[in-house]
Amino acid sequence: MKASTIRKTALAVALGVMFAPACATNEDSGKRVDNARVDLHETPMPSEIQPGFSYPLPSGVSLVEAQAMRAASSKLPTVPAQTKQTISDTLGNGSFFASGSAELTELAHQALRAFAAPYQGKPGLSLSVIGHTDNQRLSARSRMVFGNNQGLSEARALAVADFLRRELDLPASATAIAGKGESVPVATNTTPEGMAKNRRVEVQVWHDVVTTIVPAVVPLAIRVPCAPVEAAATEVPFRVTVDGEPLNLDESPLEADRQRCTDVALEKADIQVRYDSLAMSPALNAWATPNGVLRGSAVEFRAWTNYLPWIKKAELRIFRPGQQVQENPLLILPVSWTGAIQWTVPADAREEQFFYLLRVYNNEGQFDESSLKPLTLLAHQKPVSDADAEERERLTGYGENSLALRNIPVSGGTVTVNGRNLKPGQTVEALGLALPVDPAGKFAIKQILPSGPNTVEIKLGNPDGSSTSFRRNLTIPKDDWFYIAIGDLTVGKNNVSGPAALVSNDTQHYDDNVYVDGRGAFYLKGKIKGEWLLTAAADTREQPLGDLFTNFSSKDPRYLLRNIDPDLYYPVYGDDSTTVDDAPTQGKFYVRLEKGDSHVMWGNFQTAWSGSELMQYSRGLYGAKLRYRSEESTGYGEKLTVVDAFAADPGTLGARDEFRGTGGSLYYLRHQDVTVGSERVWVEVRDKDSGIVIERKQLVPAQDYEINYLQGRVILREPLASTGSVATLVMTSSLTGNALYLVSTYEYVPGL
Repeated sequence: MKASTIRKTALAVALGVMFAPACATNEDSGKRVDNARVDLHETPMPSEIQPGFSYPLPSGVSLVEAQAMRAASSKLPTVPAQTKQTISDTLGNGSFFASGSAELTELAHQALRAFAAPYQGKPGLSLSVIGHTDNQRLSARSRMVFGNNQGLSEARALAVADFLRRELDLPASATAIAGKGESVPVATNTTPEGMAKNRRVEVQVWHDVVTTIVPAVVPLAIRVPCAPVEAAATEVPFRVTVDGEPLNLDESPLEADRQRCTDVALEKADIQVRYDSLAMSPALNAWATPNGVLRGSAVEFRAWTNYLPWIKKAELRIFRPGQQVQENPLLILPVSWTGAIQWTVPADAREEQFFYLLRVYNNEGQFDESSLKPLTLLAHQKPVSDADAEERERLTGYGENSLALRNIPVSGGTVTVNGRNLKPGQTVEALGLALPVDPAGKFAIKQILPSGPNTVEIKLGNPDGSSTSFRRNLTIPKDDWFYIAIGDLTVGKNNVSGPAALVSNDTQHYDDNVYVDGRGAFYLKGKIKGEWLLTAAADTREQPLGDLFTNFSSKDPRYLLRNIDPDLYYPVYGDDSTTVDDAPTQGKFYVRLEKGDSHVMWGNFQTAWSGSELMQYSRGLYGAKLRYRSEESTGYGEKLTVVDAFAADPGTLGARDEFRGTGGSLYYLRHQDVTVGSERVWVEVRDKDSGIVIERKQLVPAQDYEINYLQGRVILREPLASTGSVATLVMTSSLTGNALYLVSTYEYVPGL
């Protein structure tokens, strides 16, 4: 089905006709002018001056027609001109009008016929013709005919209009005329060229345009995933959507739909965003690249942390050897989390080492510090055999934790952003930080965000400069709980012949009576008021129903056997998971309530009493423990009040083993059946002459070593050399350097 519409189109054409001037040039030349002519048209009225016109009308134009043309100028369409065209004397030789005359020449006839040809047969056609002249005065003869330049311009406009209306077969009322004389110049009148441009006739043309409209096929509305539209409110209890898009396209997506769209886009980009409101472990670290530098050379420091929202200011503090961290440092450098901190070591430095740490402040002026690390000054550059690529060396401390002093209270939840399969040259930013990408295209970041609504922004940059951004909104609750519980009930009766009870040592199930066994277990973890974290677990184990809730404090000797059969106690579930013993206990019950650095608990724990030069007590026990750290601290960052107390009936013995480094990585403890999680392993550097401990480095389980608790076997990730480097020219033994020792403390069950 077709439909037609009509609209008015206006075309403005400047007939830039360079008419012959109306001055008396020919009269002054002395040449005779022959004004005779042959009129091929019928003359309905005499050609003398008509009433209302100061000049004789062209042949074939009646007074009524001329008056209709003049009156039509007040009824022109209001549509502005759409097209302009200029017809000038460049189309031929000579002028379009004879000198001092309003008669068209043969050249003008040809030009006007060419102009009118495109408009033949146009519906609703109408014309407007306006004449213009230069500012020269008319000759005496021309003044007698036209009166002035205005009369000459109107007469010439009438001549052009009459010719066009006859060519286009238009009535007089559809053709408007007007004369402007020299009042509207388009060029200067001081030069012949400018005067020629001002002698012109302008023509405007209107006509109807018929447009055929074919009804378009309206496609189904397809929403762009994650389009920035306002989330709608709904009163229905539920609504069905597919990947964030409502089945009814008339409905606007809800906030949950928008987030689903973002999740779909993140999945396609191989990026994951997740949060855990119950896991929160602040980390802080600083490192130097390289860690050994020549005097007068530059060194780069970098910093990393996972609780940036709480940090207002960060600084790197550099100390001389022998200085305490409580003293005023040698130098304080401002820290940038997105780049390196440059420092040039003084060329005249006499020290063999400098030491540095990272200090961060919150809005209240409380501060945390990382552990003190050395920066070695070298006499000459030494090649490093295990050096990695420069970009990898700059990331040696990224993601590591060396937090030594903690005062800033942190709460909320941990947000993790990780991805893979990035293309070469792609970059990624998340949570306002540029992330390192490994050669396999993988990246990861963890940040602790405060409770409440948060926005995670991720930006993928391409080598060509384009980028893709994702915005994921999430809310970290102040009060959040995770819990699970199971219950078993077994009813049975055994009929056996022979001494089954004697063979199995089971007096409960082989007495020809009905027995009822049961088991109850639960685990819960949750936050209270956004500050307190409660962890609790209980497992009665399977036993007679009457004894189910007795002996909650008794220890289970089978606790150690859980590490024997990995098929019975699965160490890992799925392809990307780890096993965490979040409620370690040798008994049936575990509970821990903590806030910041303070907690009270019942279960397995480590005493970790240290910090005293005269006594250290470090054991893994089962029982009750209290740890209190006041929120107030001294000007040096130390807690004003510290309380540690515990009560336990060990049932195990403590042991301390030390091994001289052998250049290998395998060591066997002197005892087996080690209590799970009770071990502490570290490396000591001892002076080879006095035996005094110079340096101690704690090793991290699974990262620095692996241990088999049943066999008491320790395997280091890297071999431990027998000696370390020493800066001295005097040798007192055949082995240079200080002695290295592997030291471990642990709990074990005697007699098993």
